[in-house]
Amino acid sequence: MVLESWLQHLHTDFEQAFRRLKTEEYQPDKTPNTPMPEGETEADDNVEENIAQVEGFLHGDRLTLESVSGIPAAQLPPASMMQEPQAEELVEVMVAFMDEFHYKAEFPSEMPYLLRYKLLRTLWSEHTVPAYFWENRNTISNGMFVMDFCSGNAPECELGSYCPCLKYLDEG
Repeated sequence: MVLESWLQHLHTDFEQAFRRLKTEEYQPDKTPNTPMPEGETEADDNVEENIAQVEGFLHGDRLTLESVSGIPAAQLPPASMMQEPQAEELVEVMVAFMDEFHYKAEFPSEMPYLLRYKLLRTLWSEHTVPAYFWENRNTISNGMFVMDFCSGNAPECELGSYCPCLKYLDEG
């Protein structure tokens, strides 16, 4: 009963975080229909925007997911308290939130939701994402940051027996 109440409050917190995403819009400093300076083309402008996006991604500030969402990792219940259906519901909400600002979590399809939740819960406070994706979430024209949790070294991978690299070890 306590966990159900906890999860209900957490869902409310995520709803508020989604609303903030929708209302705290970044407005680019461009005036629509402004004539291009002589000698410049629309293509030149797009190249400059793309370079700015790459620079912002590579060299900009970094944020934790808890700072972006306003939901501290300590507010997320320990996985040991949850059942698979509860974890599935919470993982789907967390992943949907991340998707809103071009940050994608990828998991092996057969991985249980409790394990996915454990990874996301750790990620929430320990991993950083480019602040550029958050600040420009409504204007980014392409690209995303993908977290697949795979280290590339199957024996030490966080995905454990679900690591897709294991099949390559078996072949070798």
